[in-house]
Amino acid sequence: MIVIGIDTACRVGGVAVVQAGRLLGGELFGLEAGHSERLLPALERLLDALQLQPDQIDGIAVCLGPGSFTGLRIGLAAAKGLAYAWELPLVGVSTLKASAWTFKGVDAMICASLDARRESVYRAWYDGRTLAGSGPAPPEERVSVDAVAQEAAEAWAAGRQVILVGDGAPAVMSAIEARRGRGEAAAAVAMAPFGAEVQRPANVACIGAEELKLGRRDDPFSIVPNYLRRSEAERRWLQRQS
Repeated sequence: MIVIGIDTACRVGGVAVVQAGRLLGGELFGLEAGHSERLLPALERLLDALQLQPDQIDGIAVCLGPGSFTGLRIGLAAAKGLAYAWELPLVGVSTLKASAWTFKGVDAMICASLDARRESVYRAWYDGRTLAGSGPAPPEERVSVDAVAQEAAEAWAAGRQVILVGDGAPAVMSAIEARRGRGEAAAAVAMAPFGAEVQRPANVACIGAEELKLGRRDDPFSIVPNYLRRSEAERRWLQRQS
């Protein structure tokens, strides 16, 4: 099964193609403001380099969020258009799960978090041992950085190693160190290197392939981003109405 992964949820975006859990190729772009200009040319270059035609592709996976409002819309619009034009199944993938996917199989609690500003993050917790399973998805919420630090403390108090991943990880680690001290935090909590974050487009494709094998697919006409919060324009409108 050959699957395209599209990720424009955050500043670092990209496209990737995987087959049977193996990365065939990918391209990253690191300026969020340029995602709309870079996405489709990057995908075209990638497919040309791999000598792949649309009829050789089995599906498209795309990050649904949380993440940048504009970035999510760009990625989803491109994925929907390609799925419709090429008559391919489409599946949406959680940005947080894609961030954590690098550590599937690891005996640790994985905290995937994305910066949500105002000292808060979007976060979800995954057990690395069951990350690739088909059980219920963990809750994805916007919470304070301090709340995640407390959750991490409870996880290591229960005897679990904790791994932080995602662009919210540095803020969470700082909060943990403020609570526990740098030495104690370092013994129980590891922060994934930046390289784990840039693997997300390939992880999106891998998760999408797993979901497609299980028969899951999303309707290109009704699938929508998962923002986890209202946009700034919506918040201002509601304030004016109150």
